[in-house]
Amino acid sequence: IRIGLRHLLKEAGDFEIVAEAETGHDGISDFVEYKPDVVLMDIIMNGISGLEATKRILTKDPKARIIILTMLGDTVSQAMKTGARGFLTKRNAASELVKAIHAVMGGRIYIGTDVAQKYAVERVAGHSSPYEQLSRREHEVFLHLVQGHSITEIAETLHLSPKTVRCHKSRIMKKLGTHNMIELAHMAFASDYIHIDDS
Repeated sequence: IRIGLRHLLKEAGDFEIVAEAETGHDGISDFVEYKPDVVLMDIIMNGISGLEATKRILTKDPKARIIILTMLGDTVSQAMKTGARGFLTKRNAASELVKAIHAVMGGRIYIGTDVAQKYAVERVAGHSSPYEQLSRREHEVFLHLVQGHSITEIAETLHLSPKTVRCHKSRIMKKLGTHNMIELAHMAFASDYIHIDDS
């Protein structure tokens, strides 16, 4: 993904890539070191999620311009709640990324065309994605659960006790109306939280 984005931005001609990071923690460190004009942030990464990394970056610099780039079209509300200025799905990145960066640089919010209408209709109708019921921390735990991480692994990654992670898991399943990990995984797969690369 990063190779493709790098090529896309170099082709555009008016961008300089100052850093790339594989994890949320590295992204935060690189932001502090390089102070980029715009950050492109994936949601699902090793360690903390992109949503958590976005929140932490904005704590350090409330004016940071962050564009969430993901397969997860259902997470636009979660992304906007963190303070991100843009949201793009990876399937539309090639056609919209340059436009999104210019919009965010101009002080505007940019939501990709493939999710913008759905997002607007949900706001008007008062409907929302079931994932919006989750708190920021619950969403973080959810992302790790559906990636197959164990309670112990999640606890270590997020610096929580295993008991706290189990409590979050219980609340997540209750809020999403699931009764076991199989149902949770099916729900995640249907919403693109679990993506199978068939390339």
